[in-house]
Amino acid sequence: MALTADYPGDGWAQVLNINLSGVFFGVQAQIKAMLTIGGGSIINLASLLGSVGGPRSPAYSAAKQGVIGLTQTAAWEYDGQGIRINAVGPGFIHTPMPWVAWGEPRKWQS
Repeated sequence: MALTADYPGDGWAQVLNINLSGVFFGVQAQIKAMLTIGGGSIINLASLLGSVGGPRSPAYSAAKQGVIGLTQTAAWEYDGQGIRINAVGPGFIHTPMPWVAWGEPRKWQS
């Protein structure tokens, strides 16, 4: 994780491929299958950072904001066809990961 100006392009592409493109292709396949059986429910995993952003996480924040937008778009498109599409955006869990990522590992220790 790095500041936006220092974030590596290959890291950006990898994070978006996993956290946004992966969700897109999964949703696409699920919708096609659900249309053949009359409906279903899709729950995508977003993040608090998808709503508010966060330091040293430009790719992850952008990907999770994309998951929220994708979820809203698909929900509108398939409303009335028996397919519910939602996203959950959990907050932080008390682990070292966010503090280390934000360059403040001492906050984890306190």
